[in-house]
Amino acid sequence: MKKIAFYTIAVLFVLAACEKKSEFIEEIEIGCDLPVAEVSSDAGSHSFQVIAGGNVTASLPSDASWVRFSGSGSKTFSFSGDAVIDLEYDANEGEERSAKINLVSGHRKLVLELMQDGVQDRDFYFPQRNVLIGFEGAAHSIPFSYAVDESSIKYEVIYEQGRAWIEEPVAGVHDSLLMFAAKENLGAERRAAVIRLSSVDKVGRPLEARLFVSQQTRSEVETIPVTLWDVREMSAQNNDMDAESKIRKNYVLTARVVSDNAEGNGGANRNLSIITQDLTQSARTVYLQSLTPDASGQYCGAQLQFESEVDNSCKRYDILEINLRGVKLEHMGDGGKVPEHIILSGAKAVNIVSSTLGSKDDLPVIERSIKDLTDLDIYTYVTLKDCEIPIRKGPYVPVDLRYTNIINKYPMPLRDADGSTMFLVTNTTAAWARDGEGLPQGGGDVSGIIVHERCDNMEWDPVEAAASPLLSDYITDIGYIGRYQIRPLTKAEIGISNDLEDAPSRIIAEWRYFNRSFPQRYICNVDASGKIYSTWPAVSDPLTSPDVNGTLIYSNYPATPMNPCFDWSHLGPMVNGRITDVPGGNGVTDANGTSIHWHHHSNIAGIGVIYDNSGSAWLGGNWFSGDHNNPKLQNYYWQIELSTEDYDASAAPLSVQLGVHNGYGSDYGAPRYWTLAWSTDGSSWNELNGDSYDGEQYKMWIRTDSEWTYTVPDVPKPETKRQWHLAGDKYISLNLPAAADIWGKEHLYIRLYPAADKSGDDAAQAVSYDGAGIRNSRRSCLNYVGIRCKK
Repeated sequence: MKKIAFYTIAVLFVLAACEKKSEFIEEIEIGCDLPVAEVSSDAGSHSFQVIAGGNVTASLPSDASWVRFSGSGSKTFSFSGDAVIDLEYDANEGEERSAKINLVSGHRKLVLELMQDGVQDRDFYFPQRNVLIGFEGAAHSIPFSYAVDESSIKYEVIYEQGRAWIEEPVAGVHDSLLMFAAKENLGAERRAAVIRLSSVDKVGRPLEARLFVSQQTRSEVETIPVTLWDVREMSAQNNDMDAESKIRKNYVLTARVVSDNAEGNGGANRNLSIITQDLTQSARTVYLQSLTPDASGQYCGAQLQFESEVDNSCKRYDILEINLRGVKLEHMGDGGKVPEHIILSGAKAVNIVSSTLGSKDDLPVIERSIKDLTDLDIYTYVTLKDCEIPIRKGPYVPVDLRYTNIINKYPMPLRDADGSTMFLVTNTTAAWARDGEGLPQGGGDVSGIIVHERCDNMEWDPVEAAASPLLSDYITDIGYIGRYQIRPLTKAEIGISNDLEDAPSRIIAEWRYFNRSFPQRYICNVDASGKIYSTWPAVSDPLTSPDVNGTLIYSNYPATPMNPCFDWSHLGPMVNGRITDVPGGNGVTDANGTSIHWHHHSNIAGIGVIYDNSGSAWLGGNWFSGDHNNPKLQNYYWQIELSTEDYDASAAPLSVQLGVHNGYGSDYGAPRYWTLAWSTDGSSWNELNGDSYDGEQYKMWIRTDSEWTYTVPDVPKPETKRQWHLAGDKYISLNLPAAADIWGKEHLYIRLYPAADKSGDDAAQAVSYDGAGIRNSRRSCLNYVGIRCKK
């Protein structure tokens, strides 16, 4: 890819004076931080983020028929103020091409350029990149596709280990064949090498292709072909595996590779200790899918982990043949909350027999609603229909960037049209984790690998952790976050629009900020007594507007009002490890279009924090009676009040979205466990519990199956980081039972209150997960509350 220049957005001041006439100052702003984009030869779409201070007209070249403004056949597109220019483009079967988009605003001009690779230009590859040759010394010829002069190709042989065994110099490429000779393998083990070919295309861009060659030994026995369906049936009982769960026989598995790590989200990375991580696992992991379905049309999958990044030469959509001898096979699943799935690990380059190029068109279409997922879907490539991310604030990974060494991924709630929920997981290293664009607000399909993963930073089981031999080091498999998650491989696979009107749910009320102190900066939504009014819909005076449905109070209201609190929802983007575009804030604007939550220190050390004086979040303290023998927890709560008069039971389920964290700086001891209850009269309450969801048609795959509704994580002290700490707000989505009698009511009350007198503080230092009672002076925080229902 070409290096993309970063263009600083400039504001042009034009001063015009004429004899005795007054000075006239014209201020025009137009810019784009990434005005040049290079895309692949496949058909797709691209968005340019443009800021502008006035009316803008964008125009495409008349001869660029391959690119268009999304949803329009016109060659021009007009807008006012900041906007996103969405382009669609066709597949390019020819040479590289580009289109320049001209933007004009007053006397200012800006040129954006979309460059698309061409198939012909990049023709330099092995149709089959992995070959297994016999032990004998012999000459070999392998098909190779290229569109350069043969004399320009250079050759290099790279050995995994041991002495050279491929004759050099390599004979070279002739008539679409790479020819080379290998020496006889007299050893007891297979050996591997890589033959690297390089050249340049006609415009001087480097080209590279690698052939991965493995050589058998004289003593190898005949191989046994197997499918993924067969692998699922293997066990120690039928002598397939040894005592270490490694496969004994020369089984050769043929399956389709359905993943890659092109954008850093190819698999879950792993923490090795409190301060060290293995960030190679996403690059060492591929997901395999069966080539054929069973009689019901169901495909199955497996996770395959290579021993190193170098060993993994797989490409997405490859047909892979891999010898499983010596590979560890783990059958996961306990018949309960852990689903059945299989993981293959420890594969090396020499295990690969062959890999043949495939294409996206070869991949079967598997479409599901969230509630219809089954264990057989794990590690297959699935499209979830009609989904939304019900959080309208911040980036995909809203964490304090100083603490990413204790968190590898971030789960974000995902809902579909019937209210079913699960988590979408994004690595901290993913290309879109904090790219400045924020979360999409509409609806659409989401494609990716269905996985079962854990996340210590979101949930923690202290009993399970105490029994683990990894507790003294670092655990990554304790935090249960539901039966299934989805892991998109590219941002484009999160096909959710940015138009709220497209969302499958309707917002009834929402709280995205807390402002009572800075009316000169942005609109206030907190009255004199400390009651917070819904920020949806955005109006000039939320305190008096009849359009605002919803208020939020704290149990000590009005004696002890809530206070503003910081959060980590700055959009970024990240450039060279630092937050940029500080005034862009977290994407929240008021009725005047003012970007609310920012601070000039948000980019210090790339932390991404929104400071408390911006009111991006809010906090309350005093969460029990002060007497641990009689804590009276239900007397201490956050309380939401709204009306459902305009809705009936067809809008069920009503969904509550929360962004939560405990601690304020080094302030520990706020409640760990919380529950939710609702009432229509403000006096009799219905509490959520494990039985509340029995018989529901939707599925809440985010449930932890504990007796508590949800847990609230602690923010780490700089000097005391623990496995369960989350350096950011935890977002969750909870449904009220569809059968609840809550519709058509003038008043509906929802309370969030502590469910146990437990906290993550031992009164000396914050080192325990739930080993102490609540400390009354400690504060718990919200940074987002949203109430939704079905449209």
